[in-house]
Amino acid sequence: MSVMADYKVTFYPEGKSVEVPVDTTILRAAHEAGIRLDARCGGQGTCGACRVRVINGNVHLPPSGKLSLSDKKKGICLACLALVRGDLDVEVPFSSRLEPADLFEETGENSACGYVFSPGPLTEKFFLELPEPDKHDRLCDWERIRRHLRSRCELEGEFEIPLELLRCLPGLLRAAGWKVTVSLTRAPGYFVVTRIEAGDTSGENYGFCFDIGTTTISGQLVDLNARKPVSGMTVYNAQAAFGSDVISRIVHSQQSPGGLEQLRCAALEGVNRIAADLIKAAKLAKEDVGCVSFAGNTIMTHMLLGIEPKYIRREPYLPVVNELPYLTARESGICIAGSAPVYALPGVAGYAGGDLTAGVLACGMHRSGEVCLLIDVGTNGEIALGGSEFIVCAAASAGPAFEGSGVTCGMRAASGAIQKVSSPGRDGYEVNGDVAARGICGSGYIDLLAMLLREGIMDRNGRLKQEAPGVRPGAHGSEYLVCSSGGEDIVISEADIENLKRAKAAIYAAASALLKHVGMDFAGVSRVYISGGFGSCINVESAKEIGLLPALENKRFVFCGNTSLSGARSVLLSPQARGEAAEIASRMTYCELSLEPSYMEEYMAALFFPHTDLEGFTGGGERG
Repeated sequence: MSVMADYKVTFYPEGKSVEVPVDTTILRAAHEAGIRLDARCGGQGTCGACRVRVINGNVHLPPSGKLSLSDKKKGICLACLALVRGDLDVEVPFSSRLEPADLFEETGENSACGYVFSPGPLTEKFFLELPEPDKHDRLCDWERIRRHLRSRCELEGEFEIPLELLRCLPGLLRAAGWKVTVSLTRAPGYFVVTRIEAGDTSGENYGFCFDIGTTTISGQLVDLNARKPVSGMTVYNAQAAFGSDVISRIVHSQQSPGGLEQLRCAALEGVNRIAADLIKAAKLAKEDVGCVSFAGNTIMTHMLLGIEPKYIRREPYLPVVNELPYLTARESGICIAGSAPVYALPGVAGYAGGDLTAGVLACGMHRSGEVCLLIDVGTNGEIALGGSEFIVCAAASAGPAFEGSGVTCGMRAASGAIQKVSSPGRDGYEVNGDVAARGICGSGYIDLLAMLLREGIMDRNGRLKQEAPGVRPGAHGSEYLVCSSGGEDIVISEADIENLKRAKAAIYAAASALLKHVGMDFAGVSRVYISGGFGSCINVESAKEIGLLPALENKRFVFCGNTSLSGARSVLLSPQARGEAAEIASRMTYCELSLEPSYMEEYMAALFFPHTDLEGFTGGGERG
């Protein structure tokens, strides 16, 4: 019986090599080598994003309409389709990669709207100077600690301690001279000891908060005593190698052996990369981080924890759980102190998760006596409407275009991103950071679409005018040249415009349909909160010009940035915030848009720039 040999695949410019069996896809080989390619279609060969160049070696190339004859002559292929048939040397261009991490600074403390919650971190530290036992005081070690916590720290309730800490307790207490710091977290109805340290370390207390997004994962290391972030970081969600949207990933979890575990590990890879890098930068040990909070949509939460998500895709679209029980870092797979508590913001329904709860908490609309609207400009397009009397919510599959994925030159709002566009030409755009342009982020695309429409370069249907300056034939239809930078052309194609048009239509239609569901229209909304990774950079006039936002006075719009991360930070720092988050989730009513008759009508009407109802976008808005 013959044994099939493995072949060596080397990826450049890193020079990383991996051995794989015959007929493994280059995409799978890249994943095993730790190189993350953009495979937003889930490896089905339909998006054309995972283009690589085979320098040397033998591959089998199935037919693909995404590659031109010129591409094939250059050795370019789609990594998701190309099958390894020998040793290979493969070049991976920047445009096919999931972008590496970027550090960012976050100056907010614990609320996007300025509201300050009562203090009380998820994990608190107490320094104990315990009396040494003698013949008159014969309490056991653990009871000695409990007595001190009740009498000196004035804590009421039951206390529990993990077995692993009990095993270390006798030696630790005696070596420390009975002076120790105890870390406590409050579980439902009792306290849990999560760590015991020698000496007084109560002045150093840290936690992590995370936003587990479909496209990106963001995290912050937070000083729990100072109640502010120490540092922050964002990475692309490595799950994108299995599809750009949550439905593609659910399909992968069902059709691929071990698919759910692959997705869990991919999400944890981002979380643990952020944790490791920020811990190292702060010169801490992983055991010094005592708690975690996170917010994510329901499907991302299920996948992060390895919980079966497939029934969310099937009517009646039910999750396994909305409010998670008490979790620890060890059982969650997060690489900090193993017994550290992990708090997940509660969700509402299969397509309205803890990230929406976090958004409502962060902007404070649940306390408003007026009707407010929260729009999350993200992959899942979540919407919340209401105030102190009621909150309804919905979600629309907007796709990742405004987060820089699924468009030719898209990227996050990182260094090198074109983030503002005012006019055609070299002086008409602004780049994030003092570097050359590398791509276009969401706010840049909004400005760019508005400029193309305003200058007559693009029609209301999103078609580029062939005779307009800057328009030229591209590999997949007409494209507009924004600029040339570093030997690369940064363009927007008609296919990109179509993706962006569908994304903005989904978001606008979801908000409009939700308002109709409660018998209202946009005129009755007092505040429109805009959240998302680039929520503080959007030009409101541009967003109204393309029909992403309603034609209301500018003063009604409030830009909140990443409210999922802000909300996660709030619950990390405050029991009041944790209580309000639970109340918000229990109060919100989910509206399933697929069952809402007006949604498809609204969506079709919004598939123009700005909308089929031009009067509604020219007569209702003011700049003041």
